[in-house]
Amino acid sequence: MWLSPPAASTPKYQFINRGISFQTSEQILARFEQDVAAMHPTALVVEMGVNDLKCIPLFPERRDQIIERLKQNVRTLVDRSATLGIELVLVTIFPLADVPLYRRPFWSSDVAASISIMNHFLETLVSRHVQVLEVDDLLLDKSGAYRRSFSLDMLH
Repeated sequence: MWLSPPAASTPKYQFINRGISFQTSEQILARFEQDVAAMHPTALVVEMGVNDLKCIPLFPERRDQIIERLKQNVRTLVDRSATLGIELVLVTIFPLADVPLYRRPFWSSDVAASISIMNHFLETLVSRHVQVLEVDDLLLDKSGAYRRSFSLDMLH
């Protein structure tokens, strides 16, 4: 869903986009061997999690399980990357934009709270080979509102 590709490949760096829209962390992990390991990258940039967390309003009784499973999947990604010697950049989960009217009956403030929980969790993973790119300052204006020019929808 990142509409602008990274800078064009240079003699020193080649950029390959393997992102697929609407995937959960489970689906991302299922593609790891093919889309990451097989490419032998030196670095990997990943933003994942909102598609897991957006299920919380549908299954509020499973909120804690959804969060814990997502944490486990992120840890698995970190471990797999470390095993292959890949420098990993975890992008924090984007803050939510305004919830549209049609979605409000099926929405919960638990999603935003869960994004905050996950972003704090990501910070605990910082190490020599894992960096966290915190995006709130880039995506929110001074009042805390989502910058419309960066918003595709309420989640992206």
